[in-house]
Amino acid sequence: MTGADESLVRSTFTAQEGRVERFTVPVAAHLEQGRPARVLDVGCGTGAQLLHLAKTLPRIEGIGVDISDPSIAAATAAARRDGLSDRLRFVAKDYLTLAEGRFDAIISDSVLHNIPVSDDRLYAKLAADLAPGGRLFFTIPYDCLFNRLLWGVRRLLRLFRGHLLDRMVLTVGRLLHPDWPVAMLVERVPYIYMTPYRVDGAAMRQRMAGQGLQLDQAMTVPHASLGQARHRFLVYRQRDR
Repeated sequence: MTGADESLVRSTFTAQEGRVERFTVPVAAHLEQGRPARVLDVGCGTGAQLLHLAKTLPRIEGIGVDISDPSIAAATAAARRDGLSDRLRFVAKDYLTLAEGRFDAIISDSVLHNIPVSDDRLYAKLAADLAPGGRLFFTIPYDCLFNRLLWGVRRLLRLFRGHLLDRMVLTVGRLLHPDWPVAMLVERVPYIYMTPYRVDGAAMRQRMAGQGLQLDQAMTVPHASLGQARHRFLVYRQRDR
């Protein structure tokens, strides 16, 4: 996508197992177990979320899209390894240029706030890609004191970004999360310098409603790291047209 951090295009992003499982639970609760459904994962990374959902709901078919070629290669290999290539497909592409028809569900874990386009363009694209009655499931930061302070620190760090600071960030990450694989921590270093293009709040909800997306559910996500913004899990429904 235009304006994306080049390091994100070149690198992979692997979701934590517990995070994947928590996301699947409410999605699976909305999608009926025995009913076929098309699912789109926006910013799928290495595919863990869509793969887990496909294993939980054996009648869904899905497409994962991500700007990272290495992530898509890893996701495609994982689908092949797990015997899911007949139901899942992963493409390296800017989501805003994706044209794959309409979906019963769109999922996106901590991605939509990092897409550098106007709110109206993004929300209109999401609404257009949902079938009538379809649902959008996503996590996104919200406006709160902790997040404001965190983003202020990130803006400051961005002024001094370089290899030395990256190594210092990684060292702090290893101290805070000694149980996390080093490779996973390395994947997250670029995000320490990023601030969101949008957050959950009244303005976002109003603009979503203007695109025919009705808020069904909102809940706070468990906070996993001091270096991560606090998020909400949101469910929007496409009003029947």
